[in-house]
Amino acid sequence: MKVVLLMALVGATCWLAFELGQRSVDEPELRDEVVGVSGKEDVVRMRTDREWSLRLREGLSELKTREEFRSALYRLIVEADKTEENRMLAEFFAEWLEKDPAGALAEVRGVESLRHDLGRVSRVFENWARENPAEAEVLFKKVLAGDRAVFLDGVDPPVYVFSLFGGLLQNNVASVAGMLVEAEESRVRRDALNLLVHNWFAQDKEALFGWMDGLAESRIRTEAVGLVASRSGQEDPHGGIVWAMKFDEVGLRELALRVITGQWAQRQSREAFAWVDGLADERLKLTLMPDVLRSLMPIDPGAAADWLNQFEAGPEMDASVAAYAEGVAAVNPAAAMESARVITDARDREKVMVRIARGWLGREPEGLKNYLEKTKGLPKKVSELLHERSGQ
Repeated sequence: MKVVLLMALVGATCWLAFELGQRSVDEPELRDEVVGVSGKEDVVRMRTDREWSLRLREGLSELKTREEFRSALYRLIVEADKTEENRMLAEFFAEWLEKDPAGALAEVRGVESLRHDLGRVSRVFENWARENPAEAEVLFKKVLAGDRAVFLDGVDPPVYVFSLFGGLLQNNVASVAGMLVEAEESRVRRDALNLLVHNWFAQDKEALFGWMDGLAESRIRTEAVGLVASRSGQEDPHGGIVWAMKFDEVGLRELALRVITGQWAQRQSREAFAWVDGLADERLKLTLMPDVLRSLMPIDPGAAADWLNQFEAGPEMDASVAAYAEGVAAVNPAAAMESARVITDARDREKVMVRIARGWLGREPEGLKNYLEKTKGLPKKVSELLHERSGQ
């Protein structure tokens, strides 16, 4: 079967086919000779495999068509010395990218051994894109457009797509950003935008902020605001707040501030809490505080309780009360249930109380049972939880 497969290669690959075919014919005889010779079999085989690997490497430049590359790839995977396989695959795909980038990108995801060692071949795709930006941009646009010839089944984009994109980013970030703005919504575009923001923020966040300011109202602008705000909250919350405060649109400004303060609170909850609490704009304060309270609760529930006790119950307080109640549920579920009863919106109140009660039921069913027996006026779904459990 191997000889028949190689005979399908024509023209420039005849020499390569002869070398590979000769090796497949001679190899069994060679191995028969060394069977039973203690300590020598592996040495002889390794030397022979490496000689064959060298022959394949020398024949790479002779490959031209996609069919020739596919056939040689099959033989490489099956026959190459396993100690050199990844290095040879990197050289193989470097050659293929120079002659048929779309074919190389389409085939690389099918190489099973690369699922466990992506680094070397990924760098090949990244380097190629960096050195050939015009061709790489054309190829990536095809991916964004869902070109099945490039992207195969169109789902679960392989890491090499983003290796390609990473190489593009090393040339002209603004140009690449413009390409994403023009592209249709897709998972690839979303992931690429995330990578763009991650890299651009590290290189020049002021330039990134400037690009954001120039974007027209669109879905990608909203997505980009969320990503930039998340990165700002992790690395530079004060700088991110200054940037977010400049948005004219109230909804976009509050989205950015919520993400920034929420991320900030995950690392420095007391500092984020103090900044939000100090806001003069009462409506903005109540909008931002729930996400901050969720991070504050595990380390300083007393401060959260004191803050809540300054306010009367009302729709604008419901989210903060829910954050407090769910935060205290693990240590005092009864107190959490009583706090949740203050939520004014009936549907939200029921959802929060059911979540608290389910957690309580899993940890201490008798405690929940006693609470339900003594407490009146609970939402129907909360009262029915014990019946659900007994019916299972």
